Amino acid sequence: MTTFRYFLLDRNSAIEEGTGAWQKFLPTSRESARGEVPGGGQGTVTRGDYFKAVRAFLEEPPHHRLADTVSRRIQRPISNTDLDIVDIFLEKHGQFYHPAKVEAIVAGNALRFVVNAAFSATGRTIIETDFRNIRRINRHFPYRFLPRVYHMGEVRTESGRPSWVLFLGQWLDGYHEFHLHRSSPDGPVGMVIWDPRRGSVQLTEKQSVAVYRQAARILTATYNFTTSEQVGSWHHAAGDFVLRSSPDIDLKLVTVRQYRPLFDGSMDDMETLFQALLLFLLNLSVRTRIDRDSGTGDLLWSEELAVPATIKGFFEGLELQVRHGFIPEELPGIFHSYLKALSAADLMDLLAALVARHFATRAESTLVRQHLGKHGRCLQSAIGRNA
Repeated sequence: MTTFRYFLLDRNSAIEEGTGAWQKFLPTSRESARGEVPGGGQGTVTRGDYFKAVRAFLEEPPHHRLADTVSRRIQRPISNTDLDIVDIFLEKHGQFYHPAKVEAIVAGNALRFVVNAAFSATGRTIIETDFRNIRRINRHFPYRFLPRVYHMGEVRTESGRPSWVLFLGQWLDGYHEFHLHRSSPDGPVGMVIWDPRRGSVQLTEKQSVAVYRQAARILTATYNFTTSEQVGSWHHAAGDFVLRSSPDIDLKLVTVRQYRPLFDGSMDDMETLFQALLLFLLNLSVRTRIDRDSGTGDLLWSEELAVPATIKGFFEGLELQVRHGFIPEELPGIFHSYLKALSAADLMDLLAALVARHFATRAESTLVRQHLGKHGRCLQSAIGRNA
């Protein structure tokens, strides 16, 4: 018989059924979890409700989702009863759902997975969309920029409680959120990786450049050139990317709330295809510079090093598409010439139109407009230097 054990962050924080800790309400967001919301931002769902939902999801017949996923990982069939111990860790509280680390012990070997769980109406919708988009991208593109996802399902633990939507996926060991951070009101904007066990760790300038380059490469490599479908509604402040800093910088995209065409018109000629790709690049160049201080504070605008790194990563993403046969070999070079032919005035007009159309929130729009002129000049310079 499988033994289930429950923890908060690590094995030093075990939690048992029926205790006060078990009955404590879950925070409703990452801000309330960090004590940044007056009154705690707590709802009506307890930690116990959460752990019960995750366990039910993993065990539920006829799927036996955890046993099935373990079978895939070790490439031999196992039954539900072959799982010796299953440890469930309530890792953190996201904006829309609550991730758990699940460690399954089978014949002395430990296998780790993630379960994302949501009970709010918004969270349930996002999880369903996220699961389908990640699975679709992973099936279409051969890269491994996103985690594998295995099962999704709905669970109701008690009458009168909200139902949960959960999905089971690959656990990424050593990956954490990263965010812009300003240590003083007039100080430079740097980047920190947020490790729950170590706290915030400052990244070097070289590491920050690698982060922006890899983010651009991932988003460009998963752009569909013939349909203009792209990962949309992503934001650094939401922790959509996670980072491993050792031995080298490695980035993963862990949520895809949208994957849809950027361009509404017909995509049946090269000029239209290039216009859509240009819009994608300009949007990427601006959006990647926006974050919140430490993920939850005031909006911040990154240093200029993000711009040439984004251009470099964009063309690396195109080269990946060439390598795997999604676009013609000559396309990156032709598009680079297309970019260089744009005048400074053309580029600024396009950027201004982009901000008016794609930055709906007043705070983000104001921030971008404050920096748009300098951003346009930096972007043109980076395009000219990229060869």
